[in-house]
Amino acid sequence: MILDVNNVKRIYIITGRTDFRKGMLSLAAMVRDIYDLDPFSDAVFIFSNRTRKSIKVLHWCINGFELYTKTVTDKSKYQWPNDENEAMLITKKQLSWLLDGLSIHQSKAFHEMKQRIF
Repeated sequence: MILDVNNVKRIYIITGRTDFRKGMLSLAAMVRDIYDLDPFSDAVFIFSNRTRKSIKVLHWCINGFELYTKTVTDKSKYQWPNDENEAMLITKKQLSWLLDGLSIHQSKAFHEMKQRIF
């Protein structure tokens, strides 16, 4: 099964470094116990390892957890936020930037505007 983030309500980056020996149940317990979030909610939780070359994506899907792993194979690294131990809510666009190797804070991108009458 392939994760479709278009149907997910929330996307969280778990900042800092995560021990990638942890499996899906340990990561779910971490989400619940450390960050006080519901791992069974309609959300994905994204973790990075120490070298920032790999990410894990945790998602609850009806009857079990799904765990996806992506590793970059060249000298690239993910532009991971420097904040320590925080669950940062991001947008789908920011996730796309992250997966493309960009920072989630793009100063040159168009920002979402509130609707208003001119």
